[in-house]
Order: sequence, then structure tokens, then C-alpha cells
Amino acid sequence: MGNYAARITPALALCALLAMIWISYSSLPRESQHEGAEIGDGHANGWQRMLSAYTLLVHIVTTLFALRAFRALGHVIVKIEETACKPWLKENASSLQPPLRFAIIIPSYKETTETLQTTLGVLASHPQARSCYHVYLAMEDREMGSREKAKRLQNEFGDLFLEISVTIHPEGIVNQAPGKSSNESWAGQQIMRDYSLPGKLLEVIVTTMDADSHLSWRYFAQIAKQHLALSEEERDLSFYVCPVVFDRNSHRVPLFVRTADIFWAGAGISTMYAQSSVCIPTSVYSMPLSLLEYVGGWDSDARAIGEDMHMFLKCYFALDGNLRPKVIYAAASQCNVCSELAGIRGYHDGIRVRYQQAKRHMWGMLDTGFAVELAAGMVTSRLKWWTRNIATVTTSIMRRRVRRQSNRVEHAEHIVRRTVPRWRLPQDTFEPHMRIQKRRTMTVFLRLWEAHMIPLHLALVLTISGLYKAVHPDSHIPMMLNTSLDICSVLRLLGFLIMMAFLYRYNRYHRLCLRLRIEDAQLARGEGVSWGENISSHRSAIGMHEAVLFPLGGLLFGALPALQATVMHVFTTQLHYVVSAKPLSKDGAGDHHV
Repeated sequence: MGNYAARITPALALCALLAMIWISYSSLPRESQHEGAEIGDGHANGWQRMLSAYTLLVHIVTTLFALRAFRALGHVIVKIEETACKPWLKENASSLQPPLRFAIIIPSYKETTETLQTTLGVLASHPQARSCYHVYLAMEDREMGSREKAKRLQNEFGDLFLEISVTIHPEGIVNQAPGKSSNESWAGQQIMRDYSLPGKLLEVIVTTMDADSHLSWRYFAQIAKQHLALSEEERDLSFYVCPVVFDRNSHRVPLFVRTADIFWAGAGISTMYAQSSVCIPTSVYSMPLSLLEYVGGWDSDARAIGEDMHMFLKCYFALDGNLRPKVIYAAASQCNVCSELAGIRGYHDGIRVRYQQAKRHMWGMLDTGFAVELAAGMVTSRLKWWTRNIATVTTSIMRRRVRRQSNRVEHAEHIVRRTVPRWRLPQDTFEPHMRIQKRRTMTVFLRLWEAHMIPLHLALVLTISGLYKAVHPDSHIPMMLNTSLDICSVLRLLGFLIMMAFLYRYNRYHRLCLRLRIEDAQLARGEGVSWGENISSHRSAIGMHEAVLFPLGGLLFGALPALQATVMHVFTTQLHYVVSAKPLSKDGAGDHHV
């Protein structure tokens, strides 16, 4: 029952909001309803005050999110430019040798051979590929011909990497849902078998990425430099994330889709501001093998559909909030989902497949309940340990107090005892657990609220309030609620202006990432490796259309799929998994259903 209650946390929050809205608007003060009443004559009751406060809170958080995304993007741009110009980066990439090794997982289900060839070609062009990259093609047994496809890729690229291994996730395993996490879990188990043997002194970094993600050699070179510079304890707590950019086919998708993906990338970047302690990964992330072993690998049940965020939360709470996310300033190149159809049918189908992807993303709000369970488990396990380890001990604080009271030796030898939990004693006494990071944990839940609830809550508050004000005079609305709605209108305008500035800054980010990708393509040709240069012109990446359409895109690909997922999670966690369509060189693409 507890697991179910945690799972439907977003649904419970939605019901509470709807109840608050219903009671607030159905219990308006009667004295404000007489003819000729002035605006704000009515006094707000408790429900209306709560609605006013919550409406203001949602708008304030949304505006602060826009400001945070704008500032974080500026920080990311500066750091990418600085890092890309460092001469030591290329030298570090070329000189990487064991004991450092990268185990790179590429999950695949019905991905075209061309997509995988291009991704492997990008990785093979890296100067450190032959000495440090062990690639794992994480295939699905349910895909017909997956073994043969993997074998062909193994033969084609085997000489370009240190090693290529193939893992085939079996079909029909109980409690394992189809998706990226299941493939990662199966490949992760193989990595642990390969590199966890006694006597192996390799430092292994496990990287997972989407099948169509293109990573620069700078990504791995920066990880190597940062990781090797850390102490052994800090290495085990590290979790590496990078920004993403949709720079390969944004000129070929509907504006709604392009806008949604720009802000999807922006949502991830918004957590990567300077000194951020909570950085949510998107599509690509890396961690030391020691951390992967500690948390038991990837989950593979239906609740793990959140994939990247799910694994981040699992690692975060396993370490009592002491996870150390580190931003790698080398953007991962991504594709927008697209349709294989042309003309108006292609436009509509492009919106349809993007909605399917948005529904899968919002299905990841199961991670809110997952985080609630993990947080409760973190506190409960600490309390259980606390009750088992109560001991009568001597505290240094009380000893010092006795010494201050008397200079006599016999008084100094008095032992003052009290009953305290051992983990609260000084570290030199006994402390088996790391300290729970309460502030970071609050930030984690704020990010979950922003991602999984605010899009729907904001849409509901605006829609219902707008409809009510359209059919009722202002005199029917209490002053507090009316003032709150007026302030929210100002905040929405401010948030809109900030997002316009964000879009302008994103254009610079897009151009920078394109320039670096073209440089990587030239490097690949110099190394004798070919990979496509399918890129989007920066002139078509941003425009006034995006500025006008982004609120509609937020409703279509944010609030609506969030509503669908919230309601469905009351009844099931199962989702008919759809592999998003990605572009081919000849504009061929299609959905693959599991």
C-alpha cells in the first residue's frame, strides 16, 4: 500500500489542487455578489487564500526556472568555449592509457544499422578509442536479426576500439519491462563480470548513451582529467553529466517539435549552473564502476522508464545525498524525432511521434514516487540503525565541561555518560554512515516538482481561473485572489521575456556546438573514419516562430502528456513502449513498437 501511495503522489497532488480550485470558486463570499459591488469587496476564505498562495508559488518557481535556465546556459557556453581551446585537452586525450578505461554502453532496439554505424564511427574517430574504449552493444533478443546486426558491426568496427562486446537482453524475463534501462541493466551486469575480478587494477568509467547520440572526444578527455585528479573516495561518489543540443535535423521537424526539444535541452541545462549540487542527466551520463556495483546496476522494471533520472535518483539516495554530480562541458549531439511522411501528413505525423515521446518522458513521473520511497527508506534505515546502536558512551563535550568546573585531577577523571547514537559522535569515535544531505535532497524534490507537476498545475490554474474570470465580474472574486492573479500575470510576462532571452542565447549555444562538431568531423576524416555531417543550420534553429509557439508547445508536449500519465498511474505502471523515430540520411524514419 505504501508503494502504491508513493507511486500516485502526482495524482494525489492533482486531486488536492482540483479540490482547492473547486472549493475556492464555489464558495465565493456572498456579500461580493450583489449588484454594484466594488472589486475586492469580498473577503477570501481559507481555501481561497491557499489557492492564491499556491498560484503565486507556481508562478514564482516557473519564473525562477526561466531565470536559472538563462543563467545556466550562459555559464555552459562560457565553459564550453574555455575548455575547447585548452591545448592540454587534446594532449590528454591522445595520451590516455590504462589503468583508465571507458566501458561505453549503446542500448539498441530496432535502431537502423546506419544509425549505429554513424554513432560507432563518431566514437572510433576519437584519438583515445583504440586504447581506452570498450564498447558494449546492448541489443534486444526480441528484435529479429539483432545478433546478426551486432556481429556485422563487431566485424566492421572491431579494429577501431580496444574491444567491442555484444550483450543480448533475453525476452520474457519476469518483472523486466522493455526499454533502455533493461538493455543497460543487462550490459551493466556483463561489465561488472568483465572488470570486477580480484586483482584487476583498472579504473573503469561506465558511460551510457542513446543509440543516436554523438559524443565528442572532449567528453571523455574531460572526464579522464577530472576523475584522475580526484581522491579515491571522491572518485567513488562522482557522477558525470553533460548538456545536450538538438543540432542535426531541427530544420526538418515541425516548429512545435523544435520548440519542445529546445526547452527539453534547456531543462537539463538549467541544473548545470555554477556550484550546482543536483545535475539531472539527459540521454548521456557516466559513473565509476565502483558506484555502479554499489547501487546494484540499473533497474529494469516498469518504473524505471524514467531511465536517466531514475538512475540518478538511485545513486543519489544510495549515497544518502552525497553523490557528486560533475558537469562535462562537451555537448552531446541529439536528433529530433521525426516522421517519414512528407507534406501536411508529415507535419501532423511529426507532432504525433513527438507526443508519443513526450508521453514516455512524462511517464517518468513514476520517479517522483520512486524518490519518495527512497527518501523514506533512507530515513527509516538510519532510524533503525540508530535504535540498534544506542550505547552509553563518554562524550568529549561533557569531559571538557567537567574540566572547566575544577582543576583537580579527580574531577577531571570523572566520567560523565549519556545515551547518544554512535553516528552522531565525532568522526574519530564512530560514524558508519555518511551524513544525509538535507538541503540537496530538498533541491532534488524541487526539481521533481518542476519537471513532473508544475507543467500540469500551471495549465490547470491558468485555464480554470481564465474561464471563471471570463464569465464572472471581478466583483465576484475576493481581493486577495484577484490581486494574486494580477501579480501572476506580471510574472508570466516576465517569464516570457526571460525565455525570449534564453532562446536568443540558445542560438549562440547552437552555433558553438555546430562549429565544434564540424571540427570533429574534419578530425574524423583525417583519421580515416567517416561519419555523417548531418547538421541543422543555425539560422533555422531559432526564430520568432519559436518565441510565439513555445507556450503552446509546453501545453501540447508538457501539460497534456503529464495529465495522461498522472491519471493512468492510478491504474497501471505499464506503458506500450514506442521507440522514437530518428532521421536517416535519406529522410527515412519510422516508429518501432515494442
